[in-house]
Order: sequence, then structure tokens, then C-alpha cells
Amino acid sequence: MPRELQKQTSPELMDEEREKLFGQLKAAKAHALEVTITYGNLKNRQVRGMVTGLDPRLHFVKVEANYDWRLIDFADVIKVELDHED
Repeated sequence: MPRELQKQTSPELMDEEREKLFGQLKAAKAHALEVTITYGNLKNRQVRGMVTGLDPRLHFVKVEANYDWRLIDFADVIKVELDHED
């Protein structure tokens, strides 16, 4: 019998919700706002930094923080929190 991995899946997001998340990421990039992105495939993780790249064709988000960067698959993004400057 095949052994199945217990995988924590992100909740299925509706197209409207995906569009909203993408809009938040675009705004963060355009206005150089710091964001906290919650994402996950096997386990939820968070990254905080600046969105420096969006590739709608390949569905990747590039986030830079502390002289490091990370590519995140947009399909794994669950939540985007913008840090607004007052």
C-alpha cells in the first residue's frame, strides 16, 4: 500500500481572492512597501521584505530582505500584509 505524505494544503482561494493578493503585491512593489507574506505547501511559512519582482507568466514573487532574496510560487501565497507608512 503506498504511503501518503500528510500535506498541509493552503485553502483553496477563489479567483477574486487571488486577484486581490496579486493587487496587494503589485501595490507593495510600486510603492516600495515592506510586506509580510504567508505562504506554504507542506507547512505555512512567513517572509518579510520588499517585493522586487512579479512574474505573472511564471507565477513567481521575488522578495528581498536582509541582503537575501527568495522566490515564492504565487500559488502558495495565502496572505499578504502591507506595512503602510504613516
